[in-house]
Amino acid sequence: MPGQRPRWGWGPWHRGILAVLTATPATWLWLVAPRGAPSPDAAPPPFMVVEINSAPPLALLALPGLGPTRVHRIQTARDERPIASLDDLARRVKGIGPATIEGIRPYVRVDAPPDDGPPARPSR
Repeated sequence: MPGQRPRWGWGPWHRGILAVLTATPATWLWLVAPRGAPSPDAAPPPFMVVEINSAPPLALLALPGLGPTRVHRIQTARDERPIASLDDLARRVKGIGPATIEGIRPYVRVDAPPDDGPPARPSR
């Protein structure tokens, strides 16, 4: 019976429309997709770099490999005295080792702590 729809599903015309509606967005996405993977050595944008001595806890939590416990330990350590370098951070904070330091290195900046040397003598 030529004009009847097959019992098992859509006819050829319906399947053709479905193919066009599916293929068009898929082709467009393929054309606009970025090519290649980002370089792992690429430095993050400057707005993504945090200063370890003044960063709020939420910014520290966003760093790779740092959870709530490590962030609390960092806060405790920097309350005692400013962190001088990433090596100083690894020495003073339990649970932060070489792997963690390498993971956060691109995202962390350590400003030199203020020099608390002897006070200057007032001149007369």
